[in-house]
Amino acid sequence: MVRQSSQSGFTLVEMMVALFVFGLIASGAVMLLRFSVDAENSSRERLEEIADMRRFTAVLNADLAQAVPRTSRTIRDVRRGAFEIRDAQEPTLLMRLTRGGWTNFEETPRPSLQLVEYHLAGDRLERRTHAMLDGSSAGEGSLLMPGVTRVKLRFRDSRGVWSDNWEPELPESLPVAVEMLVESVRNGRAAAPIRLVVLVGANYQ
Repeated sequence: MVRQSSQSGFTLVEMMVALFVFGLIASGAVMLLRFSVDAENSSRERLEEIADMRRFTAVLNADLAQAVPRTSRTIRDVRRGAFEIRDAQEPTLLMRLTRGGWTNFEETPRPSLQLVEYHLAGDRLERRTHAMLDGSSAGEGSLLMPGVTRVKLRFRDSRGVWSDNWEPELPESLPVAVEMLVESVRNGRAAAPIRLVVLVGANYQ
């Protein structure tokens, strides 16, 4: 009489099936983790884009809304218009204007008006300011938006006509509104263009 062994175990086929199932579960877990990481990175990039856009929009609106018809003078005592979009000495200049509402928290001896410039330096959209309205140069620019590939400006005059150029009859004249179209690249891909239309001098007219 032959006794049967009471020990039992997995056959080779069962081990292979178990390993295959484990591999499927592990692959699914890795794919899910990768998807979560990619989604988080994408959300963070989008939030950074939105933050940059909001900051840029707030600054541009504040500057243009508080624009004043005040001309200025260069270091060489050359008169500048109250609103300019070209300067032979500044090839990166987009526009220059004088704005009010410059809060003086430190109560330093300076005017409440400020000369502000917007530049496209390489792929950097920058805002530069002057310490004084007359006889001063712009300081170091503060970054408004990185990765900018193109900025297009249009200006609306008092007759309601839009134009790509701003050539006023009087140096004190301001446009009624400014349209700015900004195209940029973020993380190697083209971002959605930003189009802003802002009234000029709305808080002073």
